Amino acid sequence: MEASQLTPIDLLNENYTEDDYYKVDDLALRPETTMGSFAYADHILNPHNKPKTRLPIVVRQAGKSFRREQDKVLKHMRLKEFYQLEFQVIYSNTTADDYYGRIVEYIDLLLSSLV
Repeated sequence: MEASQLTPIDLLNENYTEDDYYKVDDLALRPETTMGSFAYADHILNPHNKPKTRLPIVVRQAGKSFRREQDKVLKHMRLKEFYQLEFQVIYSNTTADDYYGRIVEYIDLLLSSLV
């Protein structure tokens, strides 16, 4: 999935402050991609939407994120622009399968192969 780089401020993680992102009215250049993937997961899991989706699901997203580099006045402000890749694995806490263990094991193998 792909979410907009402009994100409503009320969707940002509450740990971010206005010192961390660039704000225009009630929108911000996203400091991370997480809120877009969670909003999309919420949308596809909504029972009022079609098609009906059941757990488990994986929502993946890759895209640019932006964070303030230093504390400067607005006209001299610099942003760090970087690419972020993430995925959300969403499953029921009553599932009989150990998705977490299998995912962590797979990611460990994948990352060790890159070294």
